[in-house]
Amino acid sequence: MAIELNVIIDGQTIKAMTKNLTISIGEKVEGAIFLVTKNRKLLEVTETMPNLLESETVVAIQDKKQLEKKYLIRGIIEKAKESRVKLRSYKEEGVIPANFVNLVNQEVTQIITILNSFGYELFSKKKVGAKASHRWSKEISEIPFFVDSYGSKATIYWKKRNEMLILSGAKLREDIPLNKDGSLGFAARLGEKLRADHESELKKLSTTVDITFKSVNEVGLFLYFGGTNGWLELKDKNNKTIDEYTIVK
Repeated sequence: MAIELNVIIDGQTIKAMTKNLTISIGEKVEGAIFLVTKNRKLLEVTETMPNLLESETVVAIQDKKQLEKKYLIRGIIEKAKESRVKLRSYKEEGVIPANFVNLVNQEVTQIITILNSFGYELFSKKKVGAKASHRWSKEISEIPFFVDSYGSKATIYWKKRNEMLILSGAKLREDIPLNKDGSLGFAARLGEKLRADHESELKKLSTTVDITFKSVNEVGLFLYFGGTNGWLELKDKNNKTIDEYTIVK
């Protein structure tokens, strides 16, 4: 990606500017989105002015397109999740509307490219080669996990190795994510099929009975049309993911 940058370096502070973005490394800027880093590793994404601890650095991001902060924050957090970056804290707010998804993705890609050019490789650039493995256990079957993402909300139990139970009363995502050309993607089509298969168990996009699926992937497709790593979306009451509980290292 070719990006035209204006750069100002003042001591330990770097300010990189494009037509749409201003990224300030080492400087707190009122009203910005902040990435808190340590040893050039991402720790936190927030719109609250951070109190930095020893050896921490802040990256302030200002978007001139005036995207709602919550959408850009959501996009950055999703990229961190995809890269398996463990954030010490974050607050997920606001489903990104379908008509803003491409714009948010473009902005996040630019931010990552610019930061990489200054040695802040906060997101993994390598794809994970092997699929992660997760181990079921009797203990894990007794832990309730929760989804509160993309406008969906549910309580889930991993009851058996190939049995994920969504409790009655789950709320499903309303808007369907589309491809750039406005067409339905593969995940969206699978999600629609799963909903059609369970149409009699739904009322106004809420489940009326407990429903069983075979995998975390099916749970995500049914609830919010997938599009992200479901193992990182299911969390216990203390925000610990099912991935952290069960991944085989």
